[in-house]
Amino acid sequence: VVSLVGSCLLRLVWIATIFRLFHTTTMLYLSYPVSWILTTLVHLACLLVGLFVLLLCRGITIAAHAPDRFGALLVVGFVVQVALQAVLNVAVVTNTIPNTGISLPFFSSGGTSLMMLLGEMGIVLSVSRGET
Repeated sequence: VVSLVGSCLLRLVWIATIFRLFHTTTMLYLSYPVSWILTTLVHLACLLVGLFVLLLCRGITIAAHAPDRFGALLVVGFVVQVALQAVLNVAVVTNTIPNTGISLPFFSSGGTSLMMLLGEMGIVLSVSRGET
């Protein structure tokens, strides 16, 4: 039992050291370093951009196969809003534009934003099932 606890403790110290190394090196290049911004690490940024592009492509496909025009316009509006919000957040993180206060969809803190986005995605799912 003692060796198990020691092993787990050693792993936690190793993970904390790695996290501190990444944290200090990425905080040197941030435009707004006081907040925790998820897209500072390169591999997470590529993953997030890919996920939002996939969401945009899938939303356009759902809109193209929507049973009526209202559902198609609703899906396009929701998906473009989420994609635009992600693009603005990435632009703020890379210091391309000034800080706008727009959070990263589905990831940044804020309960109201998350609840509205989940509601929007529920409506998109309803349109994709053919229930408008």
